[in-house]
Amino acid sequence: MNDSVGRYVEPPEGDFGIFRSAIDAGEWGSAGRELVGLAMHSDDWRMVQELCLALLDHDDVDLRSVAIICLSHIARIHRRLGPGAISELEARASDPSVGALVHEILEEIEIYLRSGGDRG
Repeated sequence: MNDSVGRYVEPPEGDFGIFRSAIDAGEWGSAGRELVGLAMHSDDWRMVQELCLALLDHDDVDLRSVAIICLSHIARIHRRLGPGAISELEARASDPSVGALVHEILEEIEIYLRSGGDRG
């Protein structure tokens, strides 16, 4: 039985090298897990943001969704996003596969940045 079912489990720290290897190998699930770990634990939020932005048009909708969610993690943890992040998200608001998620994440980011953050 999986003891983590139904309760929060903190993602482990991500690794940039493992993330890049997963991307190169086409292992989208592994890449997504590493990206979450990076978004939640890396001090280099700018680099993680760039990775997220680069994935916003990825063919795999699950990986795109993870990238969108990770931008919210960055805003929540660091209370800032760099230049262009908001406009890049807004540009995907009409995408039928991720548009609803984009709207939800933009609302979250607005709250995080309003409470002492920086839009870049």
